[in-house]
Amino acid sequence: FEVHHTDDGEAEELTGITVTYHSNYPDGSTEDTAAETGLNRNEEFTAKGADTFTCAGYVLSAWNTAADGSGYQFDLGAALFADKLSSNDLYAVWEPANDVEYTVYHVRQDTDGTWPELTDTTLVETEVLNNGTTGQSATATNRSYTGFYVDTEKTGTQNTGTVLADGSLVLYVYYARNT
Repeated sequence: FEVHHTDDGEAEELTGITVTYHSNYPDGSTEDTAAETGLNRNEEFTAKGADTFTCAGYVLSAWNTAADGSGYQFDLGAALFADKLSSNDLYAVWEPANDVEYTVYHVRQDTDGTWPELTDTTLVETEVLNNGTTGQSATATNRSYTGFYVDTEKTGTQNTGTVLADGSLVLYVYYARNT
């Protein structure tokens, strides 16, 4: 156990330094931590990678010395040095994922003028897409069905929505029969 005395006479550790990684989840969920332990002062170590923490709808993209992103930013896997003279806390920086799943129901009106249940695979087509970006708008692409038109006035129509991190966005496009 080595110590170093600072100008004010305080002893400072030169070994046994811990670097703490904070998940800093963008969805506000409970924080997780990971650590590099037993480092010596000024010892080089490799910053943890993208698999350190996961958060649905987001990609871990970097580390920052401040939780709000206002500090120094480091790449994942960057060569860093342990320094007990400053904060040894690194906070995850998250970017919205661009492969988030969302669902579009294409619902065709029945011959009697009623609308089918979503489980009716004869008149309902389910489209599961995985190209949404968390927090961005997604719009259903209308399909063309012979004898039908897109009924934008049908209650429940939602052909545009914001992609949610958990993949729960559902869009509904209704197709009424031509009369």
